[in-house]
Amino acid sequence: MKTPAIICGLGAVALVLLACDQSSSSTTDAAGEETEGGDAGLESDGDRVGADGTDLIPETRPPADDIVRACAKMLACLNPIQPSTYGLGNCVRDMYRLLGSELERQSYLFMSDDGDFMAELALLQNLDCALAAPDCAALQSCLDVGTVAASCTPPAGFGKRWCADGTHLRGCSLGAEVTFDCAALGLPCQELAIGSSRFASCSQPGNLSAPTFEVACDGDWATLEAWGGKFVFSCGYVGGSCVAGSYADLGENGLAFCQGTEPATCTDGPPRCDGHRLIRCLGGREAATDCGRFQQTCLATAEGAPYCGFLGCTTINETCTGTAVGFCGPVGPTTVDCAALGLTGCAVASSYYPNSAWCSW
Repeated sequence: MKTPAIICGLGAVALVLLACDQSSSSTTDAAGEETEGGDAGLESDGDRVGADGTDLIPETRPPADDIVRACAKMLACLNPIQPSTYGLGNCVRDMYRLLGSELERQSYLFMSDDGDFMAELALLQNLDCALAAPDCAALQSCLDVGTVAASCTPPAGFGKRWCADGTHLRGCSLGAEVTFDCAALGLPCQELAIGSSRFASCSQPGNLSAPTFEVACDGDWATLEAWGGKFVFSCGYVGGSCVAGSYADLGENGLAFCQGTEPATCTDGPPRCDGHRLIRCLGGREAATDCGRFQQTCLATAEGAPYCGFLGCTTINETCTGTAVGFCGPVGPTTVDCAALGLTGCAVASSYYPNSAWCSW
């Protein structure tokens, strides 16, 4: 089962959240059938706290050092479970993108069943707990509301996400079970159906019987109803405007209802940089993503197409030198000594380029 490629698809259009594998793409029709086709040292003003005392998404970006340490500890624990080759630089970059994504307003970003960023969401929501965790069991407990599951097995009929209760979205990410509190966004957790498959999302109830994707607009903001859920997304976030209507499918990037607002018309083609802006084709017109919202800029590196990345980096290749990880960080090329973080060493996946590296526990 594959939902619209909203996470990897948005990555393909404007790197809204995460850098995704773009080696293949797909579209999803209304029946759910798949077809081919920063500045360091920004102090937090304090987290929003739910009624049960759960830390919510930080209102402002935590210090860069905290994000790096939290990613290092999480990957040291979770990478061996899958096993995964998710690098420290990727995690830090993705955390900055999530923090710049207005998650409390953009429920459409939660409709992917791929589980691509569940671990990072759980880490953001429990950052202080993760930073204080003395070992992997304690860190996994932080990410899964006090439990430590040896493995992750979704309920029958589900992909990688399901509802633990009316507000908690649970999923398999990096091979581990992690949990995110949808109440942080003022939303319930919903289990939705696409054909015979089911997935879960932080979203409001929507039209259960519509045979198409129905989109209404309020300025640049789109409200999409599909599969029993109602999702909100700002087309302005990717440099576009909202186009209301009924859609048989949402296109390979999941954004058929958004059209670019730049003067130039376009057809599908490679992205390019215009200063700090990432320019791509969206709905027949050029659209500009402001990488600055992530405290990043538009970069073209030796590894491929332009993307939103940290200023000063000419490569995203990650390395190990003794116990130190080298990666592209918020202040540019960065080296972190894993031993200084209380971890034991550095691991690197060098079977493909660019390499990924992370700390080991």
